[in-house]
Amino acid sequence: MTYMDTPPPHMETLPPLLITGAAGMLGTSLIRLCRERDLVHYAYSHRELDITDAQAAEALLARFAATSPRGLVINAAALTGVDRAEDEPERAFAVNAQGAANLARAAAQHGLDLIHLSTDYVFDGSQRTPYRESDRPQPLNVYGRSKLAGEQAVSSLHPTALIVRTSWLFGHGRSNFPARILELALNPLPEDPGQPSPLGPELRAIRAISDQVSCPTSADALAKGLLELYRRGARGLFHLAGAGSASRYELAQEVLAAAGLQAEIIAIEGASFPARASRPLYSVLDCAKARGLGVELPRWQDTLHLYVQEHLTRHTLG
Repeated sequence: MTYMDTPPPHMETLPPLLITGAAGMLGTSLIRLCRERDLVHYAYSHRELDITDAQAAEALLARFAATSPRGLVINAAALTGVDRAEDEPERAFAVNAQGAANLARAAAQHGLDLIHLSTDYVFDGSQRTPYRESDRPQPLNVYGRSKLAGEQAVSSLHPTALIVRTSWLFGHGRSNFPARILELALNPLPEDPGQPSPLGPELRAIRAISDQVSCPTSADALAKGLLELYRRGARGLFHLAGAGSASRYELAQEVLAAAGLQAEIIAIEGASFPARASRPLYSVLDCAKARGLGVELPRWQDTLHLYVQEHLTRHTLG
C-alpha cells in the first residue's frame, strides 16, 4: 500500500509545522503540500534562519513552541552540493552536522517533535543489495560524513526524532539531475566543428554515468511520505525513496522519453567523469521498514513523468 493522499479519518491531524530550508526542493514541496491540505505551517529559508546560529535557532523554536506546544519541526536545510562540500568541509559540517544539532537540541528542550533528512551517501556503495537502516554507514566524501554526523547528533540530542534517509532528489529548481538533462536537451551547445554530432547541428551528445545506481526520488512524493510516516508513529531511523532503482544513464533516458525529446545520450563510467567528490556506485535504499507501516513512495518513473510535464509547462509559460 502506498502513502495516502488524504489521511484516514481515525488518524489524528498533523500539528503545526515549522519547516527549515524552505527555498530548497523538499522545502518547496512541503510548503506546497501544506497549502494544498490547509495545514498550519511556518517556513524559513536560509536567509530567514541560519541553522548554524544556535541562538537564533533556539529563539525561533522557543517562539514556535509558545504558540504550538506540540508542534513539528522538519529540518530540510542542508548543504547538498557534494563537490562543494569537498572544497568547503567546515561549512558542510557547520550546516549538516552542527546546524542539525542546534535544531535537535532546541526542539527537544521545548518539547517539539522533529523530522530530520539525511542521505544515501552515508554508504560507500560496496554492497550490491539495497541498504537497510541497520547496515553500517561508511561515507566516501565530506558531504556523506557531514550528514552522518548530523544523524548521530540528532539521534543523541532528540531520541524520539524521525530521521529519514532518501536519495537522488528531484523537484523544484534547476539544481537536480533531471532538470539539467532537460536544459541540455532543450538548449544544446553550439556545434563544435571538431566534434560533429551524429544527430546534426541542432543536437549535441549528453554524457550520463552508467555505473552509479540509486533510487530517484520526487520531492513532492517524499513530502507526502514524510508526513504519512510521522502520522503513523514512525520514530528513529527510516529509509524512504522512490520505488525501483536506476543509473544516471537510465534516468537521463527516461527524462527524454517523458519530455518527448530526442538527444544522443552517451553512457560513461563515473571514474571518467571529473568530480571533486567520490560517489558510491550503488546506494539503493531498502524501504521495507517504511512499507511495514504502510508507507511506500510511487515508482520513480511515474513521479518523474509528472515532474517533467510540470517542468516543461512551467518553463513554457514562464
